[in-house]
Amino acid sequence: MCGPGLVAAVLVVVGVIAIYGAGVDDTFILDDAHNISPIAMNPELPLWVRVKDYAAEQIAGPTGRPVAALTFFLNATEWPTSAKPFKITNILIHLLAGLFVGLLSNVLLKSMRLADTRHRLLASTFAAAIWLLHPIQVSTTLY
Repeated sequence: MCGPGLVAAVLVVVGVIAIYGAGVDDTFILDDAHNISPIAMNPELPLWVRVKDYAAEQIAGPTGRPVAALTFFLNATEWPTSAKPFKITNILIHLLAGLFVGLLSNVLLKSMRLADTRHRLLASTFAAAIWLLHPIQVSTTLY
């Protein structure tokens, strides 16, 4: 059945694709080349060793951003490469995070018995929409 929650969720996904899709280009910025180019180092090593070494040796920030490094490796195992796959992966991760925001909101509202099913679904979809479409997310998602 096509309820208002489903319609709202589809509209949110269409909005994300429209907004973030406009930023998917072939341009790397700032320290991207520095952080991504080591992917191509030591191509003779097995893939799992390259992934481990690459993720462990990242020096971006105090933690090294190993999760970000692993997402880089998902998109390019050689260098130079296009920025488009990296940005599309970031958008997909952002959509997944938005789904979790909506699910968590739904569970919290249900556990607190604050709304009936219809209003709870609409409220959790709205929470996910704020997460997904807020302008502050654009720079980190399309970086």
